[in-house]
Amino acid sequence: MFGKTLAEAAAQEAYEEAGVEGHAETEAVGRFDHIKTHAVVGRLEVTILVHPLEVRRVLARWPEQDARERRWLSPAKAAKLVDNEQLRQILLDFAATRGAG
Repeated sequence: MFGKTLAEAAAQEAYEEAGVEGHAETEAVGRFDHIKTHAVVGRLEVTILVHPLEVRRVLARWPEQDARERRWLSPAKAAKLVDNEQLRQILLDFAATRGAG
């Protein structure tokens, strides 16, 4: 996102996609490869950096609420639900190092 740090962009994405506001850590805890489908460009291979976010506010309404479901899970439980092996490992490592299993 133009004019934003990676952590600020992560916080913006959390707001848009999950309706949460807070402070994203400056350091990413990992990265994973993902394929996005873009309306104009088509199939895009992207690398996504994962920044932990300390949630300070949960919103009742947010930009992508009609397209997404917000659920609160521990990182270990979330790891069981994701298809991407790289993201799964990031979640498991985060749970192990932060005691959030």
